[in-house]
Amino acid sequence: MQRTIGNRAVIGLLSKSEEHKTSNAPFVYETRHEAGRSAREQANQSGSISAPQSNPVAHQKKGFVAQRKEDVVSQVHFVGKRQSDLPIQREGFSQYLKSNRLPAIITPPHQEEIINAWILDQNIHDLVELLSGSMEEPDLREMASLSKHGLTTDNVVTYLRGKGAPDEDANTSDQMNFLNAYMQNAPTTLTNLISGSIQAKKGKNASLIKWHGLTSWGAGTGMTVLMRPGGLVKGFGPKGSPVWMKQLEQHVPPGGKTTIYVQGHLLNHNIGGPGLDYNMVPLTGKQSPKTGGNDANGKHENLIEDDAKKTWLEVAKGNYQEAEYQVIPDYSRTTRAGTTQLRSTADKFAQIRLAWIQDRANFVAKQSATDIENVYKQTLKSFGIPIPNPLPPQQQMIYDLANKMASDDLDKPFGTLKATNHPLAVEIAKHIDAGILDASTMNVVDSYTIKDLLYLVTENAKVWEAEDKYVPAQLGVGLSWKDNIGTVHQHPVNTIPVTLPSSPSAVGFRPKKKSEDA
Repeated sequence: MQRTIGNRAVIGLLSKSEEHKTSNAPFVYETRHEAGRSAREQANQSGSISAPQSNPVAHQKKGFVAQRKEDVVSQVHFVGKRQSDLPIQREGFSQYLKSNRLPAIITPPHQEEIINAWILDQNIHDLVELLSGSMEEPDLREMASLSKHGLTTDNVVTYLRGKGAPDEDANTSDQMNFLNAYMQNAPTTLTNLISGSIQAKKGKNASLIKWHGLTSWGAGTGMTVLMRPGGLVKGFGPKGSPVWMKQLEQHVPPGGKTTIYVQGHLLNHNIGGPGLDYNMVPLTGKQSPKTGGNDANGKHENLIEDDAKKTWLEVAKGNYQEAEYQVIPDYSRTTRAGTTQLRSTADKFAQIRLAWIQDRANFVAKQSATDIENVYKQTLKSFGIPIPNPLPPQQQMIYDLANKMASDDLDKPFGTLKATNHPLAVEIAKHIDAGILDASTMNVVDSYTIKDLLYLVTENAKVWEAEDKYVPAQLGVGLSWKDNIGTVHQHPVNTIPVTLPSSPSAVGFRPKKKSEDA
């Protein structure tokens, strides 16, 4: 458990009169950009405090000086790493081929198909490193599936270079552009290789599937299947969770435990759709109506997907000559008003936090140099940290003590601060929407610390932003079939709407409390 000496002890050591005690007067509330300069920059302009210098001793132990991870993140506007912008290929395409008689199809001299199947099981970021020669230790999946055919990653690189892959010294964006284009065609080529095998075996025209490729974050952009009597490949369910699903699944209904989203197949697994990225798309599921959204996955199934499966059975029986089924997600969703409100709320909360650190820095800077040095030494001693000789610059000590004091307040429950009319609680009540706080904490806001409230509100904003980006506004669908006399019939449904929650009162992000973490 983190040891602290507490605000009261720090203030008591610094203060020699009542005038130095914390007042309940409102502190300065600035814009994000102003607050981002921090107290040390503003005080530096008056000669009392400046940006901190390096102090390795102060970082020897957690709990003092070094801020918690979420504190640091909050100062960079909570954007975080854009991992979800990397298309991800999960393991499984080799299984897809194997389930469709892989040994009978992929045998020497079919090295191209082996390499293609292996490539489709990889994380695209790893493939970029492979092509650029920057992968020191192989972090690629299913190496055995290459080696058992006498192949290595060098064969993969040589093959991709032959297909137009940029040279080793090309920039990352060029490598990514090549791989994205390549993966739009490879799944279709391999799927139809299977179909060709089926056709040769049955002597009838096999079905053909066209995958439309991946979005920049690794979801499917569409598929078209031409159903013919010769047969369809075998599909399967999702293979793990892509990055976009890991973020979206954090949205659960109030009081619930199950996400409002599902990984939806563009092409249903019963009619040849694999659980791989280029065939998967995020859709609202059964839990979504509890938050104001719809069950788009259920609508897709009931309005056209079941009919597509029935149509395939008719084609297989010879009752129809052929049929075409298409699903294309429309990702042109506009930002919801609730998303804007949540982001604004998170930004305001971050401003309040930074303003409080600034307030504490201004308070510390008013003390005498001797008091500041004494408190700094005693604080280090309380954590068992050796006192450096010489001491760090006074500006650094002021900044460190200010962060320590502010951190102690931010670690207190909101209800405790509210009961004493603390300036932090006053500012939060004034600027932060109570409904968003209640929804974020399932109506137990007073039991959460200020830091945890900031974390919850910020993560909710991130989830809503991810929904606006990753979840399609609708599915464009089409199903037609040609009967045995040549008449073409058209299914009446051509759109499946995907409705998201609209009220921030259904913010949804439900992490464990820290006390519940293992």
